[in-house]
Amino acid sequence: MKLDREQRELAIEALNNAPPPSLLEDPIEYIFADHFRQRTLCSVLHEIADGSDPDKKLIMAAIKFIQGDFGLHVRDEEQDLFPTLKKCVSPGDELHNTLNQLNQEHEDDRIDAERIVESLQYYMLEVSRGAVNKELRQLLTRFADNESQHLMTENAIVLPIARSKLTESDLKILGESMAARRGVDMKTVSRC
Repeated sequence: MKLDREQRELAIEALNNAPPPSLLEDPIEYIFADHFRQRTLCSVLHEIADGSDPDKKLIMAAIKFIQGDFGLHVRDEEQDLFPTLKKCVSPGDELHNTLNQLNQEHEDDRIDAERIVESLQYYMLEVSRGAVNKELRQLLTRFADNESQHLMTENAIVLPIARSKLTESDLKILGESMAARRGVDMKTVSRC
């Protein structure tokens, strides 16, 4: 998929700007908004992998997102959302298997994400012209494809269950934990 100029600017804007802090009052919606940003990352990584001379602004936005918000999002899920959901369903429930699988995918993604950042930084410093090499192209494509599948599972299964099972108290605790992770004081957050 080839991004046109407007799509490139929108992708860079999405990767560089986290959802508004007020959305932390509805943490499931915040996670869903972050999923949009991750889908954008997948498109950007495909663009970088497929381009004959990848856009440096796209590369920098991808690196910044992976180094920052991507890790925060994974911790939101692994430390807060998934454990809270596991408490809401019986141990034999299929959701436990799904969440365990997603945790394993997070670990695989974390390893690939580190390699992607290192490789893209090297590309920017040492190569900076022409297409990325075959190994990096394969890594970017694998990560983007795996992450897209992962996001489909979370959006189609995990988030709807979270919306139906989590209590107001669960959501408040989840939102406060996510806010603290980002250095946001929930007392100063107001929904517009």
